[in-house]
Amino acid sequence: MPRKMRSKPYRRGRDMAGQVRKLLRHQKDILTEENLRLIHGSLDDFTAVLEDPSRESEIPQAMQQLEEVANANFRHYPNPVSRENFEVFLVAIAVALSVRSFFIQPFKIPTGSMQPTLWGNEEFNLRDKPDEKIPGLPGRLFDFCFKGTSYYTLDARTDGRLESVTEVKTVIPFILKKRDFVIGGVKHTLWNPPPVIRNAGPRPDTDYLIQSGGLRKDQYFEAGDPVVRFKFVRGDFLFVDRLTYNFRPPKRGEIIVFKTEGIEGIPGEGQFYIKRLVALGGENVRIANDRHLYINGEKLDTDDPGFEKVYSFDPLKPPRDSRYSGHVNNFIYNTVRGSFGPNHILFLNENSVYKVKPEHVMAMGDNTMNSSDSRSWGDFPKQNIVGKYSFAFWPFLRDEIPE
Repeated sequence: MPRKMRSKPYRRGRDMAGQVRKLLRHQKDILTEENLRLIHGSLDDFTAVLEDPSRESEIPQAMQQLEEVANANFRHYPNPVSRENFEVFLVAIAVALSVRSFFIQPFKIPTGSMQPTLWGNEEFNLRDKPDEKIPGLPGRLFDFCFKGTSYYTLDARTDGRLESVTEVKTVIPFILKKRDFVIGGVKHTLWNPPPVIRNAGPRPDTDYLIQSGGLRKDQYFEAGDPVVRFKFVRGDFLFVDRLTYNFRPPKRGEIIVFKTEGIEGIPGEGQFYIKRLVALGGENVRIANDRHLYINGEKLDTDDPGFEKVYSFDPLKPPRDSRYSGHVNNFIYNTVRGSFGPNHILFLNENSVYKVKPEHVMAMGDNTMNSSDSRSWGDFPKQNIVGKYSFAFWPFLRDEIPE
C-alpha cells in the first residue's frame, strides 16, 4: 500500500467505513430496501475515494457525506454511548473468563502445606509480646503492599469482661467491614478485621482472631489493656497454568492444583488443593525412615526434577514445620512430635507400600510436618487436576523464617 494511503485522513476514513459496515450487519434485517440501497451506494462511493491515492484530499468531504447518509437511514439506538460502553464491558468480561477458563487462573493459598515453597496465611498474636513493635502508618502501608501483612489493634476503653464478639459485618461492600466486641457493657469496634476462612478439615471455620488472638469469653480487661494486637500475613497469590496439560500429561515433581470433589477422606466439597505431584498411575510408593520417597523401589533425591529443595535437608536434623524436611511416614512423625500425628494411615512405617491406581496420581505437600495429603487419603483421579503452578505474583517480599 502506498505510504500516503496510511495517512491520518486515510486511517480515520478506514475506521469510519468499518463502523458503517458493522451497523449494516446489525441492522440489515430491520432496514428497508431503500435504506439499504442508499447506504450501500454511499459506502461504495466513499470506498472508491478511500482507495484512490490521488483523491486523498477528498476524504474529509466524503466522510461527511457518508455520515449524513448513515444518520438519515440507520435506525438510531437509544443511549448509544451507554450501549457502546456496555458492549466493550461484555467483551472484556468474555475475554477475561476465556483466559481464566482455558489459559491461566488466579489462585490464593490459604494453608501452609506447601511451605516454604509457597506460603499460606500466617497469624501472630502480639498481645503477649509487648516488645514487638507495630509500625506506624508508612510502615503499615509498606508491609501490606509488599509483604501482604496487616496489623490489628484495639484497646479496652473500660474495665470489664469480654461479653461477646460479633460476626464480621460488611459496612461498605469490598471496602469496609467491622467486628464488635462488648467489654464491660461497652461496645468496641474493630474495623476491617482479619478474615474468617471457610475451609475443609477439622477446623471448618478458621477464625484467626479468636483462635490465634488468644481471646476467650469472660476474659477480664482493664481500661487501656490491648484487647487485639494481632498480625496477619496473607498467603501467596499465584497463577495456575490451565493450558499445558491439554498438550501433555502432568509430570512428577510439578506443583499442581486439583479439585477435591469425590476424594474420600477430604471433607467438604468445592475445595481446591495445591500439592506436589509425587506418583503416577500404576506405581508403588513407599516412604522410608530416611525421609525419602521410593517409587517402584527407586529412591527420589535432589537429582530428580522438582525435588531439588524438598530433599535438600540435613539428615542429622529432625524434620521441622515450614522447612524442607523430605517426606515423613507416620512413625517418623510421631517419633519427632512425641504424639499421634495427622494419621498418615497409608504410610504407618517404612514398610508400608501403596499402589497408585491407573489414571490416578498422588500428591504431597512440601511442608511434610504440617500437610494433609496423599499419605492420609491416597490417590485421586488424574482428571481432578486443574493445572500446574505458574508463578506467585503477590506478596513481593516475605520475612525470613527465624531459626
